[in-house]
Amino acid sequence: MPTLYTPRLSVVLSKATFDRMTDKIPWGMKTKIMVILLEDLLDMIDAHGNIVLAAILNRKIGAKDIVKDFRNLEDNDGTI
Repeated sequence: MPTLYTPRLSVVLSKATFDRMTDKIPWGMKTKIMVILLEDLLDMIDAHGNIVLAAILNRKIGAKDIVKDFRNLEDNDGTI
């Protein structure tokens, strides 16, 4: 019987970042959240090219921008 290969991603985090993640993201959701973030990032790269990577690395765009847009949606029509 063949062994199923499950691709994985390993990243190095500071202890402080790991502790914050453990405190803020409930058990069982870390993988789902990281996969969604990565898929969204890849979609942005597909749509706009590597400029997305440069913007993230230079802190020109980030999760805070997404939250700001999310709040604007909520303010405009009262729904999420």
